[in-house]
Amino acid sequence: MPALRFSGFTRETFVSLIVVGCVLVFALPIVLAMWPSQQPAALPNGTTLDYSRAELSDVDLADCAADWIDADSHCGQATAHLDDGGTQNIGITREGWVAGLEDGDRVVVQTATPVQGDVLHSFHSVERGTSLLIFAAITLVLVALSVGGKGLRAFVSLLVSALFIWLFLVTGVHEGGNPLAYSAVTSVLVLTVVLHFTHGFGAKTLAAWAGTVAGVGAAMLAGWIFSSPVISATLSVPTLS
Repeated sequence: MPALRFSGFTRETFVSLIVVGCVLVFALPIVLAMWPSQQPAALPNGTTLDYSRAELSDVDLADCAADWIDADSHCGQATAHLDDGGTQNIGITREGWVAGLEDGDRVVVQTATPVQGDVLHSFHSVERGTSLLIFAAITLVLVALSVGGKGLRAFVSLLVSALFIWLFLVTGVHEGGNPLAYSAVTSVLVLTVVLHFTHGFGAKTLAAWAGTVAGVGAAMLAGWIFSSPVISATLSVPTLS
């Protein structure tokens, strides 16, 4: 018996579209409400950390070659020309010496602002955004040439998922959000979008989505139960033999 069709769609495709639409309508307002503020990170002692991109000049790492240098101590210095137009003298740890920093290198500068005391500017990492974009573009072309449309869609889904996980899940938890809540919303939304964008709308995709979401839901439920104060206190009570 041929499958029923609704305006050119099979019944399975129609049901799959309805499910995805309902998930998106329900999840997107929650994502907007939970979206991290992107405020500078704060340490337990009240110090806030902010990051900016810059280009180096006047790099001096002569003292970093000495033995027995604390990894967190500044053994070098440089002038950082920030992308916003400002200029700062920054300290460089031995990690910068290992990275082979030179004049003209692009880096990420960390600015630590304590509750009391002076603001400290220091080298955080080498800025790799441009090289990563070039690598992603080359990989995208190779995937498209080798495996075609579905592989290309899978690669795009991977990039978008990684970006969403970093901006929403990782940043939200880092700012003090509930890890289970952020993980649950991220899992459902990423699974819904990635599976249907990569494999299309249909019965097989819907079944795979439902099974995976059920597994994620079970894991989240177990995590919530065993992380609750009552269960944790019960499990931590020693038993008498």
